[in-house]
Amino acid sequence: MSQHQHAVDCYEHQLTLAKQLDNPILVTKAYGCLGIVHRNMKNSLHYHQLLLSTALHLKENTAQQANAYANLGDYQTAIANHEHNLVLAQRAQNAITEMRALSSLGRAHRGLGNLTQALQYFLQQLKLANSMSDEYTEAECYADIGGINMLLGDYGSALDAFSHQLQLARSLEDSFSEALAACGLGEVHIRLGNYQEAVDYHKLDLRISISHGLRDGEARALGDIAQTYETIGEYKYAIEYREKQLSVAELLGDNFTKALAFIGLGKIHIKLNDVLRSVTLLKQALSLIVDQSAQEQTQVEIEVEAKIRFYLGQAFYLQGHYEPSLV
Repeated sequence: MSQHQHAVDCYEHQLTLAKQLDNPILVTKAYGCLGIVHRNMKNSLHYHQLLLSTALHLKENTAQQANAYANLGDYQTAIANHEHNLVLAQRAQNAITEMRALSSLGRAHRGLGNLTQALQYFLQQLKLANSMSDEYTEAECYADIGGINMLLGDYGSALDAFSHQLQLARSLEDSFSEALAACGLGEVHIRLGNYQEAVDYHKLDLRISISHGLRDGEARALGDIAQTYETIGEYKYAIEYREKQLSVAELLGDNFTKALAFIGLGKIHIKLNDVLRSVTLLKQALSLIVDQSAQEQTQVEIEVEAKIRFYLGQAFYLQGHYEPSLV
């Protein structure tokens, strides 16, 4: 059993106990945690919805409730709730709660695409964390700041932020944050066209993840390495790392990552003019994303399905035929 499944089991046990105690606050906390840790997106959304329906019976406006709105895509309601929590925290001079509210506001604005506004909230959080000598929160802030600056195209600031995160993570011996920092640095170097540096940082991410048993990080790093090799036309290595990513995803029972691995392999085989193999791989990805028994898909699943159908369209065009059942 993976550490991830152990976490799910613990939260499910917590939920059972909370219900036995008839404690709605503990129930909402359990729902929120289950919503975060579930790999299956529909299960995740289900628990966030349960959190909100339970929280409506509580008079207090919790940060977890606001985060549930954000996880369900209702960013405006999430922002209103987080702004209320921020004011309360500032009045109470509760710096820890204030930092959490600033972080949540940054992430909600990022979800809406308000990147400049999101950056300001993360910078405020960083300033507060620095004043409290809270290096763990500083590392988290630098991760968020690096990601926003990368999206804004300010690659110099992104590299600086991820480098600060990497330095802090190493001093704190925080392998999870260290792996994410290496991943972030790799992503920035890809955008700068520094492909060898990108591979080096993604392989650092991979080594850290493997050495500390971070299987999700391992799958992520394998996919990033494969994507970098594909970008520079090193298809042999790209296939090798995609297949490794697929193996890890299968061990984790992570169908979404399996689908991403199949998409990556399908793209590579299109470039290799192995169209029949590409179609087979992309159909496998589609079968993992499209759940015929489900009444609706998540936004991310819709986006991934659209991507799969785009590549299938390319493959069928090159093959010279068309299958109506796949569009």
